[in-house]
Amino acid sequence: MANRHKEKLRGIRGIDDALWADLDHAAQGAGSDRSKVTKQLWEWFVGRPGAELPKRPRPVRRPAMDCERCHGTGLDPHAYIVQRGADGVLQAQIAAPCPDCQPDDDPGVGSASGEETTR
Repeated sequence: MANRHKEKLRGIRGIDDALWADLDHAAQGAGSDRSKVTKQLWEWFVGRPGAELPKRPRPVRRPAMDCERCHGTGLDPHAYIVQRGADGVLQAQIAAPCPDCQPDDDPGVGSASGEETTR
């Protein structure tokens, strides 16, 4: 049958919509999905041999509402990021994160399709 899965469907009660959406977003951010993360947690919790906690995504940075530089927007009003393709054509120009409340904790990250520079 086209709509049959090989695994039995299990329901979980007591999970509000916001937590469900947050788990979905976090799982995707870790390169996984809700089902895989849930299974990994359960296997770890019951002590199955070789079970490990699932990989967590990078924490979400929230702008400081009292930041004097960006006034709570999280964006630096004096800098922007320019992304250019391999051919040098401008692909995107976006406001850079505020260095005071959104510090860059992973300076090695760059654009997969081109070069990023902060101005």
